[in-house]
Amino acid sequence: KNNGEEHEVDSSPVASIGDFFAIRGCQSYRRELHRTNSREECVHQVLCAMVGCEKCHSRCMVWFCQFISFVRCGHCKAMAKDWEKLAKEWKENSIGLIGEVDCTKEKGLCEEFEVDGYPTLYYGDPSSPEPYSGPRDYATLAAFAKDNLTENICSVFNQESCTDKEKGVIADLQTKSLEQLTKMVTDVETKAEAAEVEFEEKVKKLQEQYEGIVQAYNDKVDKLKSESYYKYLRAVLAKIEFDMNEENIDGEF
Repeated sequence: KNNGEEHEVDSSPVASIGDFFAIRGCQSYRRELHRTNSREECVHQVLCAMVGCEKCHSRCMVWFCQFISFVRCGHCKAMAKDWEKLAKEWKENSIGLIGEVDCTKEKGLCEEFEVDGYPTLYYGDPSSPEPYSGPRDYATLAAFAKDNLTENICSVFNQESCTDKEKGVIADLQTKSLEQLTKMVTDVETKAEAAEVEFEEKVKKLQEQYEGIVQAYNDKVDKLKSESYYKYLRAVLAKIEFDMNEENIDGEF
């Protein structure tokens, strides 16, 4: 129960990603297999353990996942029925998976995905998902799922769906050391952060320009009305119309 309301996890068609996808789950799963896989490989194995061997063997899973908090999020409660309806429609699909992570239970996982608002939606390759920022009504979500969850995607674990160019990029990256890959990721993120700062500065300037334009417009209109004695014009016009109406009424009697 959350705030007096029941959220039936067991009977829900929505896959509870947090039950299997949390870091501690990965670590436990690794120990059981006595393997030292990468985090991405672990993520794939954990998801496979959850959804069954068919998707696991194909290595072509595509997910659409929402990070929620029913305790604090009214929007999460509002879209819960639509999300469960969508999950029910995709439950037997061999590729697409509709899931959710309860951030009141899986805080570490939500922090890893930098969730700072609810609900936050991700889609695509589970090992490197993309944020979803579109509308959240059922029709839009269903259409988006149909367009993005029905075909195998290129990933490190599913290169059968990759182009020759993508395969070449993956092969080249796999030859690099951990330090090299970390530096490459950091470089991209640093440039992205710089681009965001530049974007925000430009937006701020545009906002200032907009506010200046609005102020100039208001000043121009105010000056025009003041110099034209606009309020007196309206008042005199209203009085004349009122007097004429009074005369017409008196004439009728």
